[in-house]
Amino acid sequence: MQLKDCIQVYDHVMAYEHIGGLIKWLNTQKFTAATTVGGINTKIRKAENLGMTNNSKSQTMVHWHNYLHFNFFKYLQNYKEKFPKLSFHNHFDITALKYEKTGHYAYHHDSSWEIMRTMSCILMLNNDYEGGDLSFADQNNEEILKVEKQANRMIIWPSNFLFPHAVLPVTKGKRYSIVAWAF
Repeated sequence: MQLKDCIQVYDHVMAYEHIGGLIKWLNTQKFTAATTVGGINTKIRKAENLGMTNNSKSQTMVHWHNYLHFNFFKYLQNYKEKFPKLSFHNHFDITALKYEKTGHYAYHHDSSWEIMRTMSCILMLNNDYEGGDLSFADQNNEEILKVEKQANRMIIWPSNFLFPHAVLPVTKGKRYSIVAWAF
C-alpha cells in the first residue's frame, strides 16, 4: 500500500439542494481572516474562515453544524471499514472556508503539538471557480496527488506529518469548502 491510498475520496455525500442551501447561508455570514499556528500570514495562508459550532445562538448555525457532523462521522466510519485499526473520538472541529482570487494555503499538515488531530476531512461545496486545487505532496513538497475539484466531494486522510497538502491559488471565482478534524 502507498501513502496516497490512505487519501480517500467520496462523491455525492449530501443532497445537492442541501449543498446549495449551505452555500446560500454561508453567503450571509461574516467570515474572518484564517490563521496558522503563528497567526495571520498571507504568504502561507490567504483565506477566510467561519468556525461552526453547536453552541451558537444561531439555530441555523447549530443545524448546519449538526448536519455536517453527522455526515463527516458517517464517512469516517466508512473510512474505518477500510482501515480497521483507525481510532478516533466522535469530537470534531468544523470550519467553513472561503478562498477568493489569489486565496491559497501553502503545503502543511493538520496535526501539531499544539493541536493533536487524528483525521482530516474536506467537503468541497462548489466547483464554479478556477485554480484552488487540493494537492497532496511527499516530504519534499513534490506533488503526489491532485484531487479534481467537484462539488459535493469529501476527501479524508490522516492529519499527521506524512500527508502535507495545499490549496493552490484560486485564479477566478470563490472556492467554498467545509473542513473538519477528528480527534
